[in-house]
Amino acid sequence: MFLKVFSKSFPKSDLLIYTLSLSHSLKHIFNSSFSILIPYIKEGMFLSNIQVGILVGVQQVFSGLSNIPAGIITDTFRKTLGLMLAASMFFVSIGFLFLSIANYYIFILLGASLMSIGASLWHAPAFSILSNRYPDRKAYALGVHISGASAGNSLGPLLGGLLLGGISLGAFNWGGLGWKSICFINFIPCFLISLFLLLKSKKLMNPEIENVNFSNYFQNVLGSLKKTGVLVMVLLHALRGATHQSFLVYLAIYLKEYLSYSSFLIGIHLALLTIAGIVFTPVLGFLSDKIGRLPIIIFGFAMTSLLIAMILFLNSGISLIVMLFILGSVLFSIVPIISAYAMDTAGKMNEGSSIAFLFTGGSIAGAIAPVLAGLFFDRWGFDGLIFFTVSLSLLGLFIVITYTLYDSFKNKYV
Repeated sequence: MFLKVFSKSFPKSDLLIYTLSLSHSLKHIFNSSFSILIPYIKEGMFLSNIQVGILVGVQQVFSGLSNIPAGIITDTFRKTLGLMLAASMFFVSIGFLFLSIANYYIFILLGASLMSIGASLWHAPAFSILSNRYPDRKAYALGVHISGASAGNSLGPLLGGLLLGGISLGAFNWGGLGWKSICFINFIPCFLISLFLLLKSKKLMNPEIENVNFSNYFQNVLGSLKKTGVLVMVLLHALRGATHQSFLVYLAIYLKEYLSYSSFLIGIHLALLTIAGIVFTPVLGFLSDKIGRLPIIIFGFAMTSLLIAMILFLNSGISLIVMLFILGSVLFSIVPIISAYAMDTAGKMNEGSSIAFLFTGGSIAGAIAPVLAGLFFDRWGFDGLIFFTVSLSLLGLFIVITYTLYDSFKNKYV
């Protein structure tokens, strides 16, 4: 009886959704562990806050540079999607290898950049596969996929904090590892996962879709770029990502340098930013499939602005834990909804490029925002960071409300 209920709840047709989500989760466990390493890299390499901002900014630049070719390959070579997923994990593994042997700032930049390239290669092929296999449940499928990222983003800082801080249980005491050792440990499973994906690459593609003609493809891409909805989603994704990235990086530094929290306690706080998204991301995706994308996006930006602003007054102890947990239910959860709206607007056969546009826009904003956030953090401390990130989120809220009114007017009168 139980097996019948289970098989109905998780039909075989949905197996691809959960398989890709699990793989996405593993990738984000390793990528997100880097966030808790940043304060320790800063301390060990004697970096300033501005240098930390430049480090994150350079990551975003290389992320943006790799998104465009990822989108082109995804849309024009439909039978290589599995190879792209394998390449994604390979670049992440090599990035960690460089970090593990880094003695100079330039090697830190190189390793972090390779990790970003790897992370960026994942989204276009994975989103394209899910969009084509589940056209009527697009936002839900993407929501489950992003939920995997939320799970990974929650586990990564926790595991990283545990490895950094060690364990003390009665007579058993383990002092933990240095950040370079953790980077080398991360290299090994990432490399093995890339080999596994390479072996399974033939099953991770859209076999019913042939490769497309280059000239036709670029005509379609230019046409989709002219669509207001795509451009607005690119901007919204950039502002959401800039808010998230800036807040995440300097929250870790604030917890270590201002509140003197242990590495494991820092990991718990960073995990709170995404742990609620494990549940809420597919729920919001499901709701957007039913009632529309724009109302959910408005809700996401409004709640993000309000909750970050409240942290200005609730910035330590249990109150901070509660606020970060609630913030985690919306901060990352609107990514699949923005993505689904962009793919809906861009049209069939342009899914990969629409995702590439989104993540490239996010990378451009992500390259600039952490540097500016570092300036605010240096000048006004954590309060300055809150002011900066709330301003970014409120700008996103203003844009999506304005676009919603425009779209409603156009559909009614034009």
